[in-house]
Amino acid sequence: MENTASAAKPKRPLQGYAKDFYAWCRKHELRFQRCTDCATRRHPPRPMCGNCHLMRWEWGVTRGRGTI
Repeated sequence: MENTASAAKPKRPLQGYAKDFYAWCRKHELRFQRCTDCATRRHPPRPMCGNCHLMRWEWGVTRGRGTI
C-alpha cells in the first residue's frame, strides 16, 4: 500500500483577485472588495457589483468585529 499521507498536492498559482486578496492576508489585513458607488462589499472578489452592476471598486479594510 502506498503512503499517500506524505504526498503533497501541488498548489495552484494565485492569479487575479485571489492573488490580491491573499497578498493582503499575508500582511495580516483582511480586506474585501467594496463598490465605490453603492458601498456594497463583495466576496468572492469579482469585477462587477452584484447590487448596482457597476465595475468600480476598491479593497476596503475590515474592522475585525464580525461574528461567525
